[in-house]
Amino acid sequence: MAKGPFTIGLVSETFLVRQGLANVLRRAKFKQVVQLGGADLSSESLQAAALRIKRLDLVFFDLHSMEHAREGLLAEEIVSFVRARWPSAKIVGLGTLLELGAHSQCLDGRIEFTRAGRDQLVEMAQAVASHGLLLTELPEPRDVTLECARWRALSPRERQVLSLLGYGSDNLKMAAELTISESSIKGHVSSLLRKFQADNRSELALIARAAGLRNGYRGPSFRRD
Repeated sequence: MAKGPFTIGLVSETFLVRQGLANVLRRAKFKQVVQLGGADLSSESLQAAALRIKRLDLVFFDLHSMEHAREGLLAEEIVSFVRARWPSAKIVGLGTLLELGAHSQCLDGRIEFTRAGRDQLVEMAQAVASHGLLLTELPEPRDVTLECARWRALSPRERQVLSLLGYGSDNLKMAAELTISESSIKGHVSSLLRKFQADNRSELALIARAAGLRNGYRGPSFRRD
């Protein structure tokens, strides 16, 4: 780890969120609070941040600010960049239940926005600063844990199908894009309906959009199933 004071990074495309988080943390005596990328979460802005920020211990990532982003980096790509540049940094997602669940696998900790008050933010920062605790060891509300478990139960292919449903794709279009059969698509949709206890495809599409899924999810290579 690079030498220097304990440093917290903020990732958000919303100025007021970045400013609010910084104010809360600085009032709690965390002096080194830096911004990663600002409103422009691009490869170039992150590379620029990497040049000027030598040490990073904890990152608060505002997932909600990316909900309506249709271009640019995916949340997973931003997390991958942070982990590659600052491998010891812990990453905490801030968002709704659906957003936290959808991105749970790439996060070390999660705070639901409705609960993201001063106390919980500061508690996480103090735990990491004082003891280097894994954020997964910190308690979280049961509904957050259950939502994350539901999303982790999705296969990579189901996640792709859900993302495409969020953009209104029909079975034929999804089959062509994913190079699998329409019957396989129907099977994945049926599985998603069951796992999310949804009544129809429209509900799944709303879930995908509310979770911030974007067409372009880059999972591992797949068999033609």
